[in-house]
Amino acid sequence: MKVKVTISNADATVLNKIRHLNLRDVRIAENEITLTAPLVRQRALKQILRNYDAHVERIPGVLDIPAFFHARVFLVACLFVAICSLTVLSNFIFRVEIRGLDPAQTAEVSTFLHNTGVRPLTTRATHRGANFSAALINEFPFIAHASHEIRGTRLVVHVYPAVNPPQSGDTDLITRWNAIITDIIVIGGTKVAEAGQHVTAGEILVRAARQVGDIETGETDEMGRPIFTPVYEPTRAVALVQGRVLASATTTITDPTQVLLTQLHLVSNLQQSHRGVTFVYSQFDHHTAPDGTITVTVSLSSAVMNIL
Repeated sequence: MKVKVTISNADATVLNKIRHLNLRDVRIAENEITLTAPLVRQRALKQILRNYDAHVERIPGVLDIPAFFHARVFLVACLFVAICSLTVLSNFIFRVEIRGLDPAQTAEVSTFLHNTGVRPLTTRATHRGANFSAALINEFPFIAHASHEIRGTRLVVHVYPAVNPPQSGDTDLITRWNAIITDIIVIGGTKVAEAGQHVTAGEILVRAARQVGDIETGETDEMGRPIFTPVYEPTRAVALVQGRVLASATTTITDPTQVLLTQLHLVSNLQQSHRGVTFVYSQFDHHTAPDGTITVTVSLSSAVMNIL
């Protein structure tokens, strides 16, 4: 930052008095001298030039923050209000998300939580340390466990549906539908599937056995080390497995005017064969072969739900 000095009716000696003050851009006109100097020299200039007709003013620079804000009072006020508003609003919850249930169950849980005070426009501090699990388990028989976390201005409630354990202690847990696993928590038994894996109806997800040790097979590997095989004993298989149910159907027709009707018919058939599943995503496709045959395909996907 600098100061600009304008001296009127100046004589020849004035420059000699102030030349040690790091003068810049000195211009001499008729009876007038203009120059610039560092801001730190402002007080010295005023002291030396007090007997002259001199005008000293500050020139705002890139880092002249006070001058910048002084010239933009309205902008500064708006910025201050915005920062204060964000600070205050960041202490509130604006959205409650429920994950792990189908849409119908999600609506029931959402209504229950809203009635118990878990709703938007409540403070974050209200929900820190809160335990929704006991209340939800007591209210809804289809819930086995629940937890929650605060992400910014969102309250995310994770719900794990209840799983009926098998009646026999040696019964494996299998999936009822073609699906992609999103989460698998094994309470008892041995997990044979992983999150992200595509599984088909009837595929074993958790075996009703647990490993109790290893025994030598009598064989060795390439390094000469003995090979062991795990030993299992029967146990009850219990797990929480969630995923998205996938369903698709294909048929061929010859009448182009029947494509839409055929697609609706395929959707209806898939819904009938997947009772208890609420499909929320759909994809329709059809293409015509050279012989005029039209292949119609429908693919459906559910929200995350219990797939056992």
